Amino acid sequence: HQVEAARILGAHHEACLAGANWFQVTQKGLVAPWCFRRDVVNTFRSMSRWWRSLDPQNNFVIPEEGTFLALFRNGAADMLPWDSDFDAKLYTRWPLAPARFMNWTKEAAFQSMEVEAYLYDGCGQDGYVLLRRPNITHHIGDVYIAGGHAPSSFPWRAKLFGMEVSLSPEHLHHIFFRRYRTPVQKLFGDGLPLQCFHEGHNACLPDCRDPDQPCEFEDNFVHVDFFEGGPGGRPQAM
Repeated sequence: HQVEAARILGAHHEACLAGANWFQVTQKGLVAPWCFRRDVVNTFRSMSRWWRSLDPQNNFVIPEEGTFLALFRNGAADMLPWDSDFDAKLYTRWPLAPARFMNWTKEAAFQSMEVEAYLYDGCGQDGYVLLRRPNITHHIGDVYIAGGHAPSSFPWRAKLFGMEVSLSPEHLHHIFFRRYRTPVQKLFGDGLPLQCFHEGHNACLPDCRDPDQPCEFEDNFVHVDFFEGGPGGRPQAM
């Protein structure tokens, strides 16, 4: 079993499994551990608040890749339960040099998040910054930074993990129709349908190999902030 968080008689308890990380998804066919997903979601929230606080009128956040798809699956609730990190664009109206962005990450406001930032080249027109936390083996976020983008060029607003994000029709078309080509299958790893390699485990991914059969979790235990009962009022533990 994989139980890292539970609410018992109204009291919240957490006991993160040592060494648990996203690799359990691909190696065991299990939901990404609760504590790992909690850290991914909280880092996205902290990063969004930090970026927008630098210039609330001109800085904005755009979800990318699987984080964008989470809007369609879970709305504001949570990340994809089998995802490995978050992906986001941090855009601003003003010119933005990668070196300037990295200087901001050395300031106290960023350092208080306990997140490490590493700049890499070769990711198109945007700068690419990998984010990780010292206590997690797998990196926790991919961030793409760029200036010269007016907030009005991404006119739609949505809530993701409780934070406001910006969208545009063009970005929707690119991710949904070109990047993922109208994703309707639940895939993980190298494009495998979701499946569990540990039958009977409480954190098993649903079996999505048969396209004619239902492919969904039986309750809401996969949501980081959800502690109500599932079908039949069953209490949840993650």
